Amino acid sequence: ENFGTGAFGEASSDVQPLLATADFPDVSPCSDRNVLPNDADFITAINNTSNVKHIHLTYGSDTDIPAICGKEGSWDPSTITGTSRTLGTNTFGNTMHEDFFGSIGSACASGTSGICRSTFPGFSSCSLSTDEGFPAAGTYRGEGCIESSGSIYLFRVRATVSGDAADKKFSEVSGSLSNQTDLVLFDAAGNRTETKAAVKAMAVDTPADFSFTVRNNIDNSITYLNVRWEVICVKHDTTQSVCS
Repeated sequence: ENFGTGAFGEASSDVQPLLATADFPDVSPCSDRNVLPNDADFITAINNTSNVKHIHLTYGSDTDIPAICGKEGSWDPSTITGTSRTLGTNTFGNTMHEDFFGSIGSACASGTSGICRSTFPGFSSCSLSTDEGFPAAGTYRGEGCIESSGSIYLFRVRATVSGDAADKKFSEVSGSLSNQTDLVLFDAAGNRTETKAAVKAMAVDTPADFSFTVRNNIDNSITYLNVRWEVICVKHDTTQSVCS
């Protein structure tokens, strides 16, 4: 395997993705990955599952928000254990939203978009009407778990976010955004991916490395974010506890 400690690498059909130091190659499921991201059985599991469990740090205070977002420099999978480990269950189509915009519940709103902005004021003082927005540019990581037909897969993803709207509130960009329902994903070929089936198709085509854009749902010519999404580690695990 190529674990590496330098730049991100491209995965071929029979080589594991290269890992950077910030990917935590010494922490499972990267330290003991045993499945390629494009493994046929893993792709079948993605296709067959109705839910992906997003594994993240348990919210204790606003200081935990960067780690929950998966922001590089704050996220550390070795600390996400025991009572500090939360499993968020979402339909597959909403999992990306949970990773980037947050869905951990709060005083101001459950699922408030904007928690990954660098100037998000925190749940104690945020406002659903004024603080929703886009994540800051940079690299994010997270983990998920899939159960399908008796198979359990634990996986780690790496996402690189850029774009003119990065780190901005919805009120600061063009397109008259009121909330996240005014956004839509487009795959690299320029196709809308607004259904669960479409998101699945985008993910299973090249799960090791694919890109999409976040655009205005009405005026698709307005692109807010560019996202590169990489499944970097996959572990086939028979231990039920990893998904519970």
